[in-house]
Amino acid sequence: MAVDALHKAWAKLDQLETQERYLGERLSHIHKEIEAQKLEIDDLIKGRPPAINRLPTELFSQIFALCIPDPKFPEKPLHRIVGVSCRWRDVVWNDPSFWTSIKVTPTQDEKLLKKQLKRSRKALLDIWIEDWDDHLVHDMDAHDKFYALLGAIVPHANRWRSLIISENMDLGLMESILAEINCVSIPFLREFSIGILDGLDYLPWPDFLSPARAPALEHLTLKPAFQLDNFMALPTLKVLHLTFPQADNPPPVISMLTSVQSLTSLVLDGDSTGWSFKQNDIHLPFLEKLTLDVDQPVPFLKAIVAPKLRHVQCWIWSSIPLKGNSEMSMSYLLSFSIESTVGMQSFCVVHSQGFAE
Repeated sequence: MAVDALHKAWAKLDQLETQERYLGERLSHIHKEIEAQKLEIDDLIKGRPPAINRLPTELFSQIFALCIPDPKFPEKPLHRIVGVSCRWRDVVWNDPSFWTSIKVTPTQDEKLLKKQLKRSRKALLDIWIEDWDDHLVHDMDAHDKFYALLGAIVPHANRWRSLIISENMDLGLMESILAEINCVSIPFLREFSIGILDGLDYLPWPDFLSPARAPALEHLTLKPAFQLDNFMALPTLKVLHLTFPQADNPPPVISMLTSVQSLTSLVLDGDSTGWSFKQNDIHLPFLEKLTLDVDQPVPFLKAIVAPKLRHVQCWIWSSIPLKGNSEMSMSYLLSFSIESTVGMQSFCVVHSQGFAE
């Protein structure tokens, strides 16, 4: 019996040792598989782009657009963005929306302007023409450069979204711009502005501002005095700034404005001699802001009906008799805020200032 028990014990030990060797080999194999799997994971992680680069291109574009505080000057923020990575650079270079701010200035390079127009593809363009003052136009190189830049942008007028011409502009070049674009159609133009205060000889009303040529126009600012005989108000206008020249036959202001029912902001300045109104003649249901810099603002204020009007600013001109036969002209700038209450509106003078002339 003792011999049988000993044989069984040896057999059991041999079985356990066999299992131990098998488990050891299996454990070693598992360790090798673990190390191999770790290496594979490391390779995948190293080859995978960072989380920020895994965002969709469209989302990148939206984020980058939020980094541009002034759409007129996108260059500096975009320069910082494209320096981060090749992916970010490619997003900016291949997105037309980042190439739509077109500045026609004496420092603009013609080749770079054409590249920018090419990169913008079919996107709508915002055009700024500025800094072409009287000193530069006597420089023939600057003069030729102006017409070269103008010739580069006019063929793209069918996708202009805005055209802003600043006040520091030579009058001759200003007339050249109007002549160059007077025969084109600008179907997507939403804003047109000329900031020159005076000096123009009452130019004819531009044909390209007709409803047929610029059907989408919403913001119109004309500080120089144009001939308003052919003025055709676009029903899409929301912001309007007109300057009235001295004229023997005053323009039909009532018919000019009553067709623009969508106006929210209106600025009128210049000569109002001969304007004739009746009370409640002019209905502007959406007008919120009114600025009058005309010599006789009171008749206009009496004529206008604007239930949503909240801010009024106007100049009041008056003469003060002095000793002898002389007199002194005074102008007062009055600003009003209008607060609506149930059943009535209250006017509050928030600012008044007098100036001697």
